[in-house]
Amino acid sequence: MSSPTPPPAPKWVKISGIVAAVLLLAFLIAQVLGVGGEHGPGRHASPAHAATGAEPRP
Repeated sequence: MSSPTPPPAPKWVKISGIVAAVLLLAFLIAQVLGVGGEHGPGRHASPAHAATGAEPRP
């Protein structure tokens, strides 16, 4: 008596898994290569503000 094998995964599950794996791989490659530039709080500040590190006065 052999054990029954489970049914194969639906096609949409396989495709979703492949898409997720490709997106994760692309993200990891982008992180390793440094694509996207510098990140952090100084990225959105003006150059003068970022150079001094001072908070703007209200």
